[in-house]
Amino acid sequence: AHLMRTDSLLSSTQSSPTRPVLLLLDRNTDLTPMLQHPWTYQPLVHDLMRMKKNRVRFQLDGEEGAPPEQKTYDLDNDDDFWVANAANPFTDVVVEIQERVTEYRKAREEVMAMKLSDPNGEVEVPGTSALVGKTKDLGSFMNRMPELTQKKKVLDMHTNIATALMKGINERNIAKLFEVEQQLILRGYSSSAASEVQRLLTDKEENCGSFVDKLRLYLIYFLTNHELEKAEEEELESILKAFRDIEASQDPPEEGFSAAIFGSGKKTSAPYVPDLACLGHFKKMKKFANPMSSAAASSGVYALNSNSSVPTSSSRFASITSFGTGILGTGIRDILSAGVSYVQTSSKNLHVTQLVDAVVFHKKNSQVSTFLSLDPKQTNKNGASASRTTPYSECLVFIVGGGNYVEYENIVHYGKESGRRIIYGTTEMLSPEDFLKQVEVIGKKMT
Repeated sequence: AHLMRTDSLLSSTQSSPTRPVLLLLDRNTDLTPMLQHPWTYQPLVHDLMRMKKNRVRFQLDGEEGAPPEQKTYDLDNDDDFWVANAANPFTDVVVEIQERVTEYRKAREEVMAMKLSDPNGEVEVPGTSALVGKTKDLGSFMNRMPELTQKKKVLDMHTNIATALMKGINERNIAKLFEVEQQLILRGYSSSAASEVQRLLTDKEENCGSFVDKLRLYLIYFLTNHELEKAEEEELESILKAFRDIEASQDPPEEGFSAAIFGSGKKTSAPYVPDLACLGHFKKMKKFANPMSSAAASSGVYALNSNSSVPTSSSRFASITSFGTGILGTGIRDILSAGVSYVQTSSKNLHVTQLVDAVVFHKKNSQVSTFLSLDPKQTNKNGASASRTTPYSECLVFIVGGGNYVEYENIVHYGKESGRRIIYGTTEMLSPEDFLKQVEVIGKKMT
């Protein structure tokens, strides 16, 4: 849409005193965003519901024993709810759904309360004020009904999606995985984080999702822990191998969230169970990567709100008590009865966003200092690009090797906060499972 309205991707022109900058990065610069479990709406839909080309397909449980119903939805910029809430925490999305449901019901009651017929059944005399008033009501009714019908369609869609997401969040313990992974990315290695990872991977009573979920947790622990001893590494990998062997030998699920996404019965497609050969690539990249622990204090996008004070929206979330009937009300009740707690978000920058910040504002950064800088308009007599001090107003950051919505949202938020136009590009938007599939192919070639 932007390209249709303008002559170029960026608004800067050749005559502009602040030309844009292109930051070209390899995916191996930071692997953790491709693995972490998200908590905002769009990344959750992309990760858990396998969104492809903005389309999601899943089965929704039928009412009162009815068979599951297949749902297919397109999520795009024509959907005002999606545009407004794609980057919001899931708990805030639940609040927004309820508030819009309340607004819809109120508007519908106002329309249905219009008196379009005489209560005594008498014919109105043309030209009387009563008939004129009812004619106006009829016109207002006809104008508002299409709008209300569209609002209900959108609310039904997002309630169904949120209900399906909630089932996946509970079955795979996404909130807990999210919390532990964020602690690792925000703070790096700690004994408490190590204990938590050990518990989640070994405790049979602790639900830690599928084998893919466990593998993602371990890989983030592996990449952020630069004190990991060989014995512990081998122990955790042997545990992972045992979990993989069990899951690979099982039949596809007939019920639950996996069945809703992958199908059931004759239409079942087995969930992805990666080969541990993918570990070879991560081990190789860890040897060459800059220690993530050095950026741990300022990395990461989100932090669970456990004991600290929470923003106003958390009280809005807690105050929802009544929902009415029908699919909208039932869906909201299902979401809240599942025990979702409020999650507070923060605006701390991921590693790639930190690199963008350093390049745009010419800040000192040990990794940026190793980058090759090319600018034909600022080349000195020796052929090298001259140093620049004026901050860039626009930046196009492009990741070779895949990106995802967690990283995208973080960079977009940074652009808004810094007053800079930042465009995020990548070879393809990958879900964590898609990324692991590609790494698995690389890992098998290395063995």
